Amino acid sequence: MKRSICLVLTLTLIFIGFGFNSTMAVEMEVEPDTQPLPYQELDVEEVRILGYEGHKVMNCAYGAFNAIITPLKNEIGSPYEEIPTYMLAYGGGGIRGQESACGAVLGAISAINLIAGEDYGALVDDLIEYYKTEPLPTDISNQYAVEGTFPSEPDIKEPLAQSVAGSINCDISKQEWLEVADHPDQRGERCHRITADVAAKAAEILNEWYAEIDEPVDVEAKFELIFPGAKFEEVDEKTYEVMEDDEVIGYLGLGTGEGSPAAGSNPITMAVGIDLNGIIQGVEVIDHRETEAYAGEFTEEEWLQQFAGLSEEEDVWLVEDTGEVEVITGATETSEAATSIVRDEFARLIDYIN
Repeated sequence: MKRSICLVLTLTLIFIGFGFNSTMAVEMEVEPDTQPLPYQELDVEEVRILGYEGHKVMNCAYGAFNAIITPLKNEIGSPYEEIPTYMLAYGGGGIRGQESACGAVLGAISAINLIAGEDYGALVDDLIEYYKTEPLPTDISNQYAVEGTFPSEPDIKEPLAQSVAGSINCDISKQEWLEVADHPDQRGERCHRITADVAAKAAEILNEWYAEIDEPVDVEAKFELIFPGAKFEEVDEKTYEVMEDDEVIGYLGLGTGEGSPAAGSNPITMAVGIDLNGIIQGVEVIDHRETEAYAGEFTEEEWLQQFAGLSEEEDVWLVEDTGEVEVITGATETSEAATSIVRDEFARLIDYIN
């Protein structure tokens, strides 16, 4: 009884003593950022080779994760430059050598989850199914080892026996392979090649996902939002006369510039339309790679409508720069980038009516 009373008193004191920390934790709680990161199509075979080399340098989880993140870091930059790929080192050998979930699958899934955000589920399921049902290592990895395609010297220069794991468990996968392996001491080379194959498959899955979400924009439909019912005739590259009843009523242009540096400085393309009096009739976003975390509401009509009616270049600046355009809360860099694109395109189109 006394021990119970002491325990209650102790817990009460803990809650009292740390109550302010609990309140602080609640106040600091934020929604997780689950939006897709900037992405561009990966070279699947480059990823395969990087996966092989990464396993030789460290282990399977690092090898697969690094093979996907490194090309994106090299091509896109931020935010991939800030991701330390060694963070997956713990996953080697089925998590610290415990032979649980295959480390290559773990590393590849981590990259998919990071890149695809809320879309990750179906992509991860596809990768797991691949690992469970595909005879591994693949013919491609076996061929690369035989032909010397991998930069580092293979431990064994011959095709390895293939097996179907039936599970993502590292130990089960290993046991299935040992049933058909010519020599058990080939296991290390097998893991090099399987890491390569899993990373390559993850890249292939990500490329297919990206192709689906990167559907071509109906540019003319965007134009019609600015000039409803009009026709558009291209007179110069990315420049169109706006026609109504066979008469020119304005000009429309496509301007492109770099987006937020925090989101990778990916291109943003915007359509800007002006009438013959030099008044902006509307602005639409045609293409961008900004993430929700960095872009905020810059594609929404409520923000874009601020440009309509502006007729002086000095007005096409953010309010903080004495212009007429309000910055998007939490997306200053994207606001600046988009406004700059509109301003430059507006200045260029003015020459067509002067």
